[in-house]
Amino acid sequence: MKLKTSRLKIRTFWFLTSVILLLAIFFISYIKIFRSHHLEYLVLNSSDYMSKSEQHKSNLNQNYNCIIFGDSRSLNLGLESNTTINLSIGGETLNTLRKRLRNLDLKDSIKIIINLGINDFLFNYDFEEMVSNYKLVIDEINSLTDFSSIYCCELIGINAEGFFFNKNAINKNVEKFNSEIKNWSLSNNSFNMYFNQDMSLFNNNLDSYLSSDGVHLNKLGSQNLDSIYNKIF
Repeated sequence: MKLKTSRLKIRTFWFLTSVILLLAIFFISYIKIFRSHHLEYLVLNSSDYMSKSEQHKSNLNQNYNCIIFGDSRSLNLGLESNTTINLSIGGETLNTLRKRLRNLDLKDSIKIIINLGINDFLFNYDFEEMVSNYKLVIDEINSLTDFSSIYCCELIGINAEGFFFNKNAINKNVEKFNSEIKNWSLSNNSFNMYFNQDMSLFNNNLDSYLSSDGVHLNKLGSQNLDSIYNKIF
């Protein structure tokens, strides 16, 4: 009887160990492989994203000489230029923008501001894949417009921890990316000109007085971003 009980305990132990191991493998796989695509799917299929995408298409029928492609950090702007169209959408990543660009008709000889990438890191894209997606976005823009000026904004870090992301790891990628794009303007082969837009006003970090949650910009943070954008206009 004691032998049977002992065997049952051993089997139960190994069963529970196997279940825990499988759950751990699934959790790690979700973070490393599936989470970014899952979150992008939720963003792309949200009513807010779909309605704004349609609205942005019609906005391009207006007279404009500058376009902003950004995420939620670029939503609450007080733009001084009435010939600038803000095509930012909350939750946007480089991959979702690349898909959206295929449905947009851009003019030639305009200014294009790209301020994206932080969601990619928050969604667990690794650095190499994020940079690859950024370059694919630029390739897509090159196919849509000629003789335009493209401003690739340095990223602003975060000042918050999350269950699925680490603040220090993300800010390290942000710093690495900001160094990376400084060389892009030296290696383009299209009709368009590239500029690295300095964001040192934020000190490559999101101080608490610029954000209420450590990720999004508050009113003062948006005003700082306004001042950077208005220099481009």
